[in-house]
Amino acid sequence: WDDATRTLTPEERKERLKRSQTYTRRRSINFTNVRKERTGGGSGKEHLWDVENFAVSYAYSDREFHDINTAYENERSYRGSITYNHAPKPKLVKPFENIGFISNSSWLKLIKEFNFYLGLKQLNLRTSVDRTYLERLIRPNPDIETLPQRPTYNKTFNWNSQYGFRYEITKSLKLDFNANNNAVIGETPGIVNPKYRDTYEAWKDSVLTSIRNWGEVTGYNHTINLTYQLPLDKFPLTDWITANTTYTAGYQWDRAPFQQDSLGATIQNSQNIALNGQLNFVNLYNKSKYLKKINDKGRGRGGSRGRTSRTSSRGQTEQADKKDEDKEKGKVDVLEGLARLIMTIRNGTFTYSQNSGILLPGYGEATNAFGMSPNFVAPGLGFVLGQQNHNLSGDLVRDFARTAADNDWLVRSSSIFTPYTNTRTENINARLTLEPFQSMRIELLANRTESRNSSSFFRYRADTINAYVNESPQEFGNFSVSIITWATTFSTDDDNFVNPVFEQLLDDRQVISGRLAGARGITEVVDTTGFYQGYGRTQQDVVIPSFIAAYTGQSAQSVKLDPFSIFPLPNWDITYDGLSRLAPFSKLFRTFTINHSYRSTFSIGSYQTNLLYTQDGEALDAIGNFIPQRQIMTATISEVMRPFINFDATLQNSLLLKFEYNRDRNLSLSLSNLQVTEVRGKEFVVGTGYRFKNVKFPLAFGGTRPKSDMNLRLDLSLRDNATVIRRMEENQNQVTAGQNIISIKTSADYVINQRLNVRAFYERVMNNPVISTSFPSANTNAGISIRFTLTQ
Repeated sequence: WDDATRTLTPEERKERLKRSQTYTRRRSINFTNVRKERTGGGSGKEHLWDVENFAVSYAYSDREFHDINTAYENERSYRGSITYNHAPKPKLVKPFENIGFISNSSWLKLIKEFNFYLGLKQLNLRTSVDRTYLERLIRPNPDIETLPQRPTYNKTFNWNSQYGFRYEITKSLKLDFNANNNAVIGETPGIVNPKYRDTYEAWKDSVLTSIRNWGEVTGYNHTINLTYQLPLDKFPLTDWITANTTYTAGYQWDRAPFQQDSLGATIQNSQNIALNGQLNFVNLYNKSKYLKKINDKGRGRGGSRGRTSRTSSRGQTEQADKKDEDKEKGKVDVLEGLARLIMTIRNGTFTYSQNSGILLPGYGEATNAFGMSPNFVAPGLGFVLGQQNHNLSGDLVRDFARTAADNDWLVRSSSIFTPYTNTRTENINARLTLEPFQSMRIELLANRTESRNSSSFFRYRADTINAYVNESPQEFGNFSVSIITWATTFSTDDDNFVNPVFEQLLDDRQVISGRLAGARGITEVVDTTGFYQGYGRTQQDVVIPSFIAAYTGQSAQSVKLDPFSIFPLPNWDITYDGLSRLAPFSKLFRTFTINHSYRSTFSIGSYQTNLLYTQDGEALDAIGNFIPQRQIMTATISEVMRPFINFDATLQNSLLLKFEYNRDRNLSLSLSNLQVTEVRGKEFVVGTGYRFKNVKFPLAFGGTRPKSDMNLRLDLSLRDNATVIRRMEENQNQVTAGQNIISIKTSADYVINQRLNVRAFYERVMNNPVISTSFPSANTNAGISIRFTLTQ
């Protein structure tokens, strides 16, 4: 090394040393949320122009770097923002509150409480600038003859703004608006350095011009939320009902990449409509003083209503009085019981929501205020407010893409490969709580979900017809609804696994074929099997209703032919915990609860448009069946009773007892190979537990042995699963899988103190298959776990 550097000057040695080093230097300074605090304890009136509404932030950082490969890499970052937030307290006006005849009438409560606010609740604005400049020079490689190295530059200059307001129009009507606007500041290419005056002045002129034009917008989006509390509580007849509705609209505009301006921007909107309601029937019943008195008693029955004979000279008189009292009390209890039965329905809730959206590429207009074009025409006020192509009932009433094309809002490009899409999802949920008598609770639940989406390529075809065309349209979605399949829950197979419900499915197909043919006016029967022209035994519209009719126990003459029109039916949860209150059981049980649950759902996992379908619906497939508009691959019925019956009891001596019986069944209809796969299971669970109080721990902590309760638990479960494939065309039933599962779980839990818990456990699961192609297995899991809680 000495020989290599002996001839170098000090400056050359310094340069060589610099090249051999990896050097990084960072510097930064920032001021965050700099603002003036309000004085006077906030008691003064706030104004729109108050300086206290503003806050300023600024940050600067730079970095210098060089190493053996990099001559220099200098980066500078500038960030600044101005925030404005005004949150006044607008005055609430009630113009009719003090008018005598209005304020004294409960029927005029809506007019009495009519109100509105004078002004906004909140106004906010934030604009921020983020600029980064990086200059890098790579050292040349002396072993390779290359062109002279030149610096490279990486620059970003973003200008982002967020603004919004909240306006409580009335106490029950509220409006929120929030928007985001993203833009870039145009810069000239190359170096940015005041030393080079010409290039620097050109850069500065470009930046100032771009700022005066509010930058080049690359993205804009806003959200509008409107909530309304329905005034049902203002009327005596409906004050037991509460309901609110929400409308949320979204709009988004995204610029095309700068090198692909010919493709235009992409715009999309969204719409969410929600309705939530609650029916408090107890408040309705309480409008009657007699019924309110019964409800106020709650679970307790209160004392005797008859008078007590305090003194009597003869026992016969006391006994007669006692009989009269018991008779009177019995009459009262019967009346109260009947009244309580009438008030079985206690509470109801329902929710409805609809989520929709449109996405359209190739939009040729710029964005300005509120996302509209500079002339405030495109894409239309309705679109930026969330208007969709379909109405509330789902019927198609407009085509926004065609409207945009007719108004010349779209670019004329055939190179657009982003699909024009429409989405729509509808959800319905309802719940009803019943209490027919004391300690009995029944929950009825119903739900329905449908998702329907469509897509196509909407673009300009200059090579053929010089017009916009809608190419490759497709519709796809999914569907589920709660149903009741209780009628076939307990159907069993014979020794050859033949099931009467499946046999009924095969027979129902002929009835469904006749109904469908009758609706079309078709009278021709294909062959001696009895199926009609176009609706053979394998046709989709024949098989699905037959599947539903057979497994729900309905008649094939009355079942819905369109599965998407099925009305949701209630499932249920039943709980009874009154046995421990009855005289024969109260001395033995501290608590005794009986549970039952039922769930059954019909669902179509996914469907899509059949590309072979024709608008007249007359197209036939290779075997002479009508081609359906929607191609459905699978339809499923899922039935779960977990538990079918459950007993949970705690004895007076703290011994826990549990017995549970579960059933489940899953039926999957495959339209591709015409078979039903049935997976059913049964499970018995027996459990017990006990709490030993004040058990001393065998080890001492801090010189003392802690004393705490020890909880023991033992659960044994026996489960049988079986999978049967039922083939329609071959009329065959085959068991393809199944197992008997035995599970043993036991544990001991001991709390040493509030932070330390010790648990010992043993679990063993034994799996015995019912078919010869599988092998038995067993898994054992045992150990001790120690849990220490650091924070309380």
